Amino acid sequence: MAPHSKTKLVASFSKDVKIYLHNLFAATDVWKHYSILDECLNDKASNWKTKFNEICTISFTDNHCDDELVQILSNLFVFCMVKHPCKSILKSILKDCSDKKPAVFIHVTKAFTDLCQSCTTLGVSACQIIQTYELSISSNFLNEELQYDTIIGAVDCIKQHIKVLQQNETKLPVETSVLNLLSDDLKCLNSFLNKHEFFCNKKAIELSLCYLQDACVYLLKQEQYEGACWNAAALLLPNLVLTVSTLSFYEMVYTVFSMEKSFTLLNDTNSNLCQSAKLAVCNGILVFLSHEHTNLYEEQCETQQAKPNATKLCTIMMKAFDWVKLMSKCIIGIPDEIAFGRCILQWCITLRVHVKKVNLTNEDFSHVLKWIMPQICMGLDHATDLVRHQTRDALENILKVAYWLSQNELANCDFVRGMLVDVLKWSWHKRALYVAINCILQHVSPSNVTNHQPDIVSKILSAICDQSLAPYASNLFCTLAQTTLDLCSDEQSAHFDFIMPILEALQKYDEHHSRLLLDYCLKKILKLFGTKGLNYIISNFAIEKDRRLNILIMCLSTAQQLGLLQKREKTLENDDWRPGVKFLVIKQALVHPSSQIRIDAFSLICNCWKPSELLQAVDLDLIVCSIPYNLTVQCPAFRQQLLCLLKKLLSRIKLNHQKVCKELLKKNSPISCDELTAFKNRYESFMKWLIDFLFDQLFEGACFSRRYVCLILLTTLFEISGQGQGLCPNMKTILSKDRIDTLYRTMHDNYEENRELALKLMTSYGANALVKNHFEKNHLQEQEDCAIKQCRKTYKPEECKDAAFQLRLIVELSNDCLTTVLRICQSILAQLNTDLQMAETNLLQALSSSPLYASLYCIRMLLLNTQLCKIYGNTGWRELIQKCTKACFAVFEAVFPVVGSVSPEGHLPQMMDNTENDDKNSYDNLPDLLRPLVDSDTQSTHGDFDERLAAQRVLVSCWRSAKESSLLLETIAKNCPCDSTPDSCDGLLLRQQLLDIGLHLRRQLMNARHRGAFEIAYSAFKAYCPILWRNENHEMSSYVEKWANEIVDNICDPVKSKALCSTRRSAGLPFLAQALLGSEKNSKSRACLRHAMSSLLAILEDDEKSSTSFDVVSKVHALNVIRGLIRDASLGEEVQPFLSHCVIVAIKGIACRTWSVRNSSTLLFSALVTRIFGVKREKDLENSAKNRMSSHEFFTRLPNLREFLLNQLKQDTDDKTIVGVSYSLAVQKIEKHSRTYPILLLLSRLYPSPSSNDSSTSCLNKFVPYLKRCLESPILKIRAMAATAISCVVPNSELTSTIHSLCVSTKHGSSQNHFHGCLLALMRLQAKCALASCKNSSKLNSPDDVTIILSYLSSNYWIGSRCNRCPMSRALYLDLLIQVISDDENKVIENDDKRVTSLLMSLHKDAMIDVSAANGRCTPGQSFLDAAFGKFLVCLYLWQVSTTSSIGDVLSCDRVDIRVSALTTFENKFQQGYMIASKDREPLFNIMATLVEQEKDERVLRLVYGIFPDLTSAPNYEMIIRRGLHHAEQLSSYSSLLKAIVICLADLVGRALATINSHHITDAQHRWLQLSLALFAPGVEDCTEVRRAFAESLAVVAFQLLVKQPAESLVFTAWRVLLAMLIDEDESVRLHASLLVHKVALQCGVREGAPFIDALALEVAMDCLFELHGTSHAEQCRNILRDVTAPSSVNGKSKEAKHDDVKLSRVFDRGETSTYVEAHVMSRLVGRFMTYDPARRHHQNSKGGYLETHSATR
Repeated sequence: MAPHSKTKLVASFSKDVKIYLHNLFAATDVWKHYSILDECLNDKASNWKTKFNEICTISFTDNHCDDELVQILSNLFVFCMVKHPCKSILKSILKDCSDKKPAVFIHVTKAFTDLCQSCTTLGVSACQIIQTYELSISSNFLNEELQYDTIIGAVDCIKQHIKVLQQNETKLPVETSVLNLLSDDLKCLNSFLNKHEFFCNKKAIELSLCYLQDACVYLLKQEQYEGACWNAAALLLPNLVLTVSTLSFYEMVYTVFSMEKSFTLLNDTNSNLCQSAKLAVCNGILVFLSHEHTNLYEEQCETQQAKPNATKLCTIMMKAFDWVKLMSKCIIGIPDEIAFGRCILQWCITLRVHVKKVNLTNEDFSHVLKWIMPQICMGLDHATDLVRHQTRDALENILKVAYWLSQNELANCDFVRGMLVDVLKWSWHKRALYVAINCILQHVSPSNVTNHQPDIVSKILSAICDQSLAPYASNLFCTLAQTTLDLCSDEQSAHFDFIMPILEALQKYDEHHSRLLLDYCLKKILKLFGTKGLNYIISNFAIEKDRRLNILIMCLSTAQQLGLLQKREKTLENDDWRPGVKFLVIKQALVHPSSQIRIDAFSLICNCWKPSELLQAVDLDLIVCSIPYNLTVQCPAFRQQLLCLLKKLLSRIKLNHQKVCKELLKKNSPISCDELTAFKNRYESFMKWLIDFLFDQLFEGACFSRRYVCLILLTTLFEISGQGQGLCPNMKTILSKDRIDTLYRTMHDNYEENRELALKLMTSYGANALVKNHFEKNHLQEQEDCAIKQCRKTYKPEECKDAAFQLRLIVELSNDCLTTVLRICQSILAQLNTDLQMAETNLLQALSSSPLYASLYCIRMLLLNTQLCKIYGNTGWRELIQKCTKACFAVFEAVFPVVGSVSPEGHLPQMMDNTENDDKNSYDNLPDLLRPLVDSDTQSTHGDFDERLAAQRVLVSCWRSAKESSLLLETIAKNCPCDSTPDSCDGLLLRQQLLDIGLHLRRQLMNARHRGAFEIAYSAFKAYCPILWRNENHEMSSYVEKWANEIVDNICDPVKSKALCSTRRSAGLPFLAQALLGSEKNSKSRACLRHAMSSLLAILEDDEKSSTSFDVVSKVHALNVIRGLIRDASLGEEVQPFLSHCVIVAIKGIACRTWSVRNSSTLLFSALVTRIFGVKREKDLENSAKNRMSSHEFFTRLPNLREFLLNQLKQDTDDKTIVGVSYSLAVQKIEKHSRTYPILLLLSRLYPSPSSNDSSTSCLNKFVPYLKRCLESPILKIRAMAATAISCVVPNSELTSTIHSLCVSTKHGSSQNHFHGCLLALMRLQAKCALASCKNSSKLNSPDDVTIILSYLSSNYWIGSRCNRCPMSRALYLDLLIQVISDDENKVIENDDKRVTSLLMSLHKDAMIDVSAANGRCTPGQSFLDAAFGKFLVCLYLWQVSTTSSIGDVLSCDRVDIRVSALTTFENKFQQGYMIASKDREPLFNIMATLVEQEKDERVLRLVYGIFPDLTSAPNYEMIIRRGLHHAEQLSSYSSLLKAIVICLADLVGRALATINSHHITDAQHRWLQLSLALFAPGVEDCTEVRRAFAESLAVVAFQLLVKQPAESLVFTAWRVLLAMLIDEDESVRLHASLLVHKVALQCGVREGAPFIDALALEVAMDCLFELHGTSHAEQCRNILRDVTAPSSVNGKSKEAKHDDVKLSRVFDRGETSTYVEAHVMSRLVGRFMTYDPARRHHQNSKGGYLETHSATR
């Protein structure tokens, strides 16, 4: 169907058709029926089908048929659109009428003839004509002779479309709807010609088809019609040629497909067609040939002629194949690749259709496979989805042909197996191989694949680590398993072949790879093998070992999602959770270190394939055992998943309890009464335990995670308890007095989420009455008075929140909430007004008694939780809102002298303004609360430091007050209903008040200077503006537009613009514009935004007339406002039309002489780059496809930029005073240099469009000559950016020519800048060549590139020698030489002539002279040369050009940059697989070992220690450790160098023990351990990096020390540190410590199984400590526990640090840091061991009920 028929599917007729039908039936008596039918057909009536049938039933009764109505119905049937639902109803009615009224055929034929003849005037499409004809023929309504009328009518419609296109040919883009209609009509006509046989006896039809043939050729010549229209024309063209031709069918086919005639159906137009059009024609010919037209001819031929015809067909196919091969050499761009892929697919389909008729020889098909298989390989790995799908279909068709030929008796070779062998030679890192084998498996047995590739399973599983290959590899794996399972009789062997490799891979690979295997492979395999496969996994992996436990849980979780987990049977053993799965396995999974394993284990219990399945006691036991250890997990994602699962569990318990209660009431229940009672009691006991446990966990000092999880679960439990049914205790039993106090204490938590939850628990679910009775009435009144007083006096934000939540609690507990809120707000406002009166006189004194913002915060919180929208016309509330509004205005006026100051920071208003009262306002006379809290011994004078602190306190109070006033006004404007009319009082807010709020926020944004003040005001104003836009009163809604226009007017006016803030990036002015213009969405088509952008850009257009300061200020404001609008994400689409102009303005502004304009323009340009190319996602933009754009897309979106950039670049590079001059002369033209850099930056973000050519507007070749001129610039950054831009804009096909032209451009007399720029460009281009060579199977001109660059470097040897006094160019010369040789070392070093070797030796000699003579002085650019020396000399050493002695000189050089560069090169080369010759290993090792003792640079030490494992074996580690310790012992404990040594030695010690497989601690390792333990002691070292490195190595080193008998002082020090690591804030430190505890626990028999979470590891560690050393050294063990629970260990801060926090917390926010350690938990744990009895041990592994476990936990 055409697009218009899709959009108007309900509408029956077009306007022209309705007029035609009305005129046709105007004189008939039955026209009264037409109006009803018209309503039905247009779906205006809701019951149109019923009415339609009623009309027809009344009209056709008792063999009576109304002739006029039949005429109407016939016309309606013909003119109605094909897919309209009434069309089928009309068809059935007319078919029934045909028995009563034979004239039905005449009426339908007449209507159809009218349709064909009047199609152009009625706007009917060819699709409707042809489809109506087909529908009528199928119903035997029309005569088949009307097919000629059909063709004429359809051609007339197509003529009309082409006429419209020709009229608009010069207008681009082409009308999309017309092209869609035309393509649909062409497709429909092609289908019509294919279905029907025609004998062209009428000249009119032949002329119509000839015109249609010319029209198709015309369409194919027009490139702007590329797409569906081209494809439709190309498909129709062969059909038309054969239909019009007078030749016999087979002769015409042979003529059409003969290569000698060069596709004669195109006559002389072939040369005028572009590549894509030729491919479309080729596809159309192949589609036509694939149809079964050959049968029409073969039926007419004699038997003896069949063989010659088959030979002709074979010749045609091979000729077509040769033509497709010829076209493959001219593919440019993705559109051509799609068209070419379509041609290959169609050729394969045609060959498959005619394979039985074509006498295709083995040689011909082998020739086809030889060419087509590489094409399939590239197509299957193409980046475009459509090309990949086409190639896959082509492969399936060619495989069917190969299979048929292989099965043919005359064939003597197996083509399919040959294809398999060829495919297995492809790369396993490309998806093509997996797709191809998957297709081949449809025709061969899996044994054939495994015979040729025995390790195919392991290769597939290893490839799944790549996310892009995982879907294809997993599909192949499942196909292989499916085909094997279908052919295999032994399922056990199939399990071993396919399930066991997955399980082994899950053990072998890392977590990321395992997760991919699980998601892509295991799920499909389990679905394939079903329950038997799951049982196989359980039988092999249901053990407690760590890695296998992970795999088992993942498999069980996947099986549960698929519904494969078996239902628990009653006959299970006591220690089984499910058949074959032990209880202990699930229990250990619930406390596993991996959060994913724990979540999977929880989901096994909480989720269920069948929710009605009753929870067993074992499930509840597991929950009870695991919940205590999972409450303190700090990961938010885990916390949310855990809460979701636990909520499901509670909901499931509730449903199970209801089910059990219903079953108990039944007389004939399948479950016994005792069992049901046991279930009921178990659920109720569990819920009671859970409530007690959760309240118990809300102890004082509990971390955020523990409190949050408990409060969320209590909320869920309260909901269940409020619903009754006896599952939970009633609310009175739950909320005891102690628990109410606990919730009240939790309401004062540091975290607002916990405060909200605690308040909700106290005031909802029927708990408010209990809480109200708990607090006496007088007590509530005292709390209210205290809270009101606190909100007036406090400076601390947390105390503000305490007061606000206290007042909210009082409101919720009151009988009349609205009255209480009104009363409290009035009291707070009365206090606030008193403070404001004082502030008018003396702001500092007022702030000393009240900071103002706390009162506003409390009022705001009360109003936010009050349903103001439901209060109408209340006088008291209207007065309150009016007072609040005025108070907000007054507060901002009071603090404005500070937040509106030019420099708010450090500003004391009265001290600055009242100079005559200096003594009165001096520091000595400041209020006490504004004085800094310093110790008495340090408060000797009131110097600058003290005054700055006082000013900072004033600033914090002032900007917070401004913030709260803005937020309160936002709350009032959003929630308070406004009066409906100016004279009414039915709302809370007067219209004038609403307007005053907007005026105030607008003034605050325009005048405030403090960022915090105007950012919050922006947030409030942004929420306020839509309220005015939506206001029904036009006068009110017009204010936003008026304000927006005023911004532009103020900026344009030189006088008014000067009054605005010209510093701080125009302060709140851009935010004001964003709020006003951003809220205009879907209003007046963004007229305000368009006007503002046009006006602001008009200010910036002429940058030559910026002589006056007013013009400069206006430009700065305009640039800052535009920048704000560009950065606003909500305006991204709206500002798109202005981006070109903005870029031009920004680039011109960067070249302005005024610094303020340059600065603002630079900021605007940065915002534009982010808006155009996106947020930077990768550092290496040069080799990344992200944050870049094709030239075609860039210049299409920004059409005005190409000419501008080209002209500006030409103008800048043609100026002789800019390019090729000295730096001093270039500074005089710095504005033009400034303009060049952003242009180069834009070009560096582009890449050549594949479809562009030299004549296209997106071609980048014209920029290259000017970019080469930029390489001569005296500015280093311009040269570097120009080199980057050249490498980006030059296509791969022109890399070699560009390299050659750069080498030729520099001569001996060129400047150093020119040489440096050319070397930079050569380096970028050569790197791009190497990258392109890696991506392609064949080297992309790599030998030519290397030869050209080496020749250039050899001829300019002086640049790298000592003759060159420029360190920059010399360094770059050496770097380029190394890069060129490193990319292909074998060819350059081994096979090249002596020229390169002599060059390297000469450069080595010069470099060694400079290195030996290096001193401490550093000249400009010397650091670059030093880095190049280090890298160059090391590379020569590795290439065996130099000796070890030279490396010793390099590493002993005085310059640190040389040593760092040399060692970094060693490290990189070793990572790439370089091996040092055995004879050179020991000398190099000795050099490095000597360096360890003398080195004082941290970077060098880290590199040396990282290189040691590549130079020596484990026995030499001891010597390295000894030398490092000797060096470390001479350093201060606070030295950063000491930290580096500890970290490096930690890795080396761990490697030593892991390599020699020995746990014996040597003397050197013992010394390192002592040093590290001393550094790790509490209060000594707070470096996370040191703690992580130490923890990682301690897990290897300290095991034998922890279990050592008899114990010594170092042993107890190690235990002390281990316990400290278990409560460390860093998660990785705790993880390593937990693994060590698990190892110790296994050794001493305290706990078995898999590792466990750190919360449990702390408890197990204490068990192990007393188990190992409690009998002989009980007192030392207790001392260790006392040290761990000491305040300094638990809280992690010294007394002085706490005192500093107290000082700062008076004004500043106390950071909401969630400390991991909880003193209450630590004390409870330690209390268990203070009275340790060696005869009694605590075993945690036994299985017991939840009450027993809980008591043990308590």
